[in-house]
Formats: sequence, C-alpha cells, structure tokens
Amino acid sequence: MISRLGEKLGPILVQLHPSFAHDQLAKLEAFLSGLPAGFRYAVEFRHRSWVDQPDALQLLRFLNMGLAMAHHPWYARIREATTDFAYLRLLGRRDVFPDFGRVHKPQDDALKEWAGFLKSLPPQVTRAFVFINNQFEGHSPATVQRMRTLLER
Repeated sequence: MISRLGEKLGPILVQLHPSFAHDQLAKLEAFLSGLPAGFRYAVEFRHRSWVDQPDALQLLRFLNMGLAMAHHPWYARIREATTDFAYLRLLGRRDVFPDFGRVHKPQDDALKEWAGFLKSLPPQVTRAFVFINNQFEGHSPATVQRMRTLLER
C-alpha cells in the first residue's frame, strides 16, 4: 500500500494525455473528485488549451490539488501555485543526448527563471517538489546541484 510511505510520500502525479484538452474539464472534475482522500495530488496539463484557463486552476484550488508545472518543449507552460506545495518537472526530449554522463546542453536561463519563480512563491507554499530528468540538460545530478545552488542564493 502506498499509504505505508507516510510522511515520505510526496504528491501523486496525475498526468493528462497530451490530447486531453480543456473542453473535457467536466470529465477531469469528476475524475479528480473521485480520487481517494488523504493524499496530495498534482495535475499535469499537457495540452496547450489549458493555458489561460482560470477555471482549471480554480478547480485545483477547490480540490486542494497542486498544478504540476512542466518545462518541456511541447507541454502547456503554466506557472501557478494552487495549494500549499509547488510541483515542478524539468523535462527534455528523449532523443537528444547520446549519454547521460555529463551536461550536454546547459539550460542556465531556464534554471534561473524557475529558481526565481520558486523563490517568489507566497508564504503559504511551504514545500516545493522539483523533479529533473536527464533529458533536460543531459545529466540530472549536475542539474539538481545547479538548481540547489540557485535556490540557496
């Protein structure tokens, strides 16, 4: 059971299919409302139709769920804290780097931008969950260190 993780369990990610568009908001509301209580959830909108749709963010706020913010070339780019935690995924294309042993393509501007955003979150946001995959720059451990350094400044 996932509940055995207790305090160590972070938010459960609900990833919407890239074709799941804003016109299906009612379906999303029904699904999210039926999720088991007692867990934190973060919802990742991938279709670009979710951008600039305040009703989607209002739904997350009402349900006390987080917005899974994603930095990816194809996903909707929405920046908003909808609950007491922030959830960020720094992603890249899977077919770009030949190996993951070093940083191949530094993303300094994106890292600075996201670090600034995380530092500017309102006081009610008490925790941030940041996930960085190898495809973002080529070597996620180095990227994590760079992000930590930016957040500590």
